[in-house]
Amino acid sequence: MTWLKSGLSSRDDRGAEGHDVLVKAKILYGCMAIGLVIPVFAIAGVISAYWSQRENSISDAHFLYIIRTFWIGAALFGLVALGAFGSARFYVVAGAMVWVVTRIVVGFVAACLGRYPSGAVAFA
Repeated sequence: MTWLKSGLSSRDDRGAEGHDVLVKAKILYGCMAIGLVIPVFAIAGVISAYWSQRENSISDAHFLYIIRTFWIGAALFGLVALGAFGSARFYVVAGAMVWVVTRIVVGFVAACLGRYPSGAVAFA
């Protein structure tokens, strides 16, 4: 756990009050993770991400990453629910779960290290 704290203290990602500006992004990544089991948390997390944009550039990148993860994941699961993909439905659900979990973990680790999430800036 000390590697997380040492990584944050050497960067300028702290707000005027001295607190980590990425705390909200970390909480929203947690909401997205819980949302895999209880979807209301994912919906609340993405709404909060929409409302929290424009605080600063690095947190905006994380919020955009969370929003994109939610909508692309929702589209994949929605297509499966509509019966698309036929007999390959199980593989699509498994692949979507792996993709969403990977994005949540990558984003959370990037937030802990005070970095931009991978791929978030490329599409902005």
